[in-house]
Amino acid sequence: MTIDPKIAQTIVSNIKDVLHHEINFFDTQGTIIASTDPSRVGNIHGGAVLAIAQKRTVTVDGTHRYPGARDGINVPVLFNGEVVAVVGVTGNAEEVEDFGNILKKMTEILIRENLNQISNFDRRLMVADVVLLLSNEHKDSGLLNVLASTLRVDLSTPRRAIIGRTLTGTRVDERTYEAIEERKGEFGDCLFSTTPQECCIFSDCKDIHHLRSTLCDDAFTTQGQGLFFGIGEIMDDFSAYWKSYDQASSAVDWGTFMAQHEKTRPTSQCPTIPAPGNTSSRSLFPREAIDADPGCEDNLPQTERLPSNSTVYGDLDFGIIAQSVPGKQAIEFVNRIFNGLNESEIGDLERTFAAYKAYNGSITRAARSMYVHKNTLQNHLNRITEKTGYNPRVLKDYSILDTAFLLHDYLHWHE
Repeated sequence: MTIDPKIAQTIVSNIKDVLHHEINFFDTQGTIIASTDPSRVGNIHGGAVLAIAQKRTVTVDGTHRYPGARDGINVPVLFNGEVVAVVGVTGNAEEVEDFGNILKKMTEILIRENLNQISNFDRRLMVADVVLLLSNEHKDSGLLNVLASTLRVDLSTPRRAIIGRTLTGTRVDERTYEAIEERKGEFGDCLFSTTPQECCIFSDCKDIHHLRSTLCDDAFTTQGQGLFFGIGEIMDDFSAYWKSYDQASSAVDWGTFMAQHEKTRPTSQCPTIPAPGNTSSRSLFPREAIDADPGCEDNLPQTERLPSNSTVYGDLDFGIIAQSVPGKQAIEFVNRIFNGLNESEIGDLERTFAAYKAYNGSITRAARSMYVHKNTLQNHLNRITEKTGYNPRVLKDYSILDTAFLLHDYLHWHE
């Protein structure tokens, strides 16, 4: 076993804080690899060589001299019965010889703690490799099986993918890993990893409500930026996990867009709240009647108020279409509808359309939300027809306009 010099230097510093003497750390060749006296690093120490060979404490004093040695004691450190290092304390032999057992025990404990940290880190890297392999359709099954066997992971368990990303596209904080580690029991039998771009969890949890509630925990807020999650469907075994990953990726992409879209779009004071998990809210005439007071969260039954920082793939509707349209065709469609209008003009039209949509076609309520007379709103709606050729009060045209506005905003969001 080889002790990394950085770990050795940490151990040396910790021991000096307790014993208040100069400390040296030797490798199994008797070379000083860490010391509280940097000038001695790299020197060969004869006393340490003897301590390694004989597996005993070697004292250096006036009558026992060794090449490269100063007065003190040199204690071999054993791990699983083998010498893995020697630690020396410099000073009058009579004064420091009583430190022998303390020095040995402290060093063994510190080495064990550091090795455990290394072991945990190595395991984290292996799990990250497994998650990466499971996320791809084409994978090295041989390598995957070796890693899974080493980690004792059962890949035959049905699992779903959960992907978390920041709403603004900023880096995922390292604390996200710690948050998942602390709560991994909530995700059942799971594998997870984090990168600067996203966190990914493969979980066997079938309870969507439980998952969404867990993901709403404040711990999943990183640097003030809340994480948004996409949840894929359960797949029977590891050969299909990648499908769930793709679904979760689609869900988090659309869900993140809609969360930002709802915040930034020009809209009314009390917009329609989508049904549970439904992030599109595209129907012109949904549950509420035109003259009801739609959309206010307080009017929704308590059972419908679910966590809002996640989207389930099974709840996507228009999001599936929007993400499936090739970029070139999406741009062509948007340009055809808005027919050369600039961004300012499109924004003005969308402000009117958003209010009209939010109040399910109620001219009175839409006008009130925009603080204009209903005749003024009528004129604004007529302007949409004039500029695009599509009348928002005609259901067929409404659908085309709604699609065009959403695709326009989605394309800009992805720029």
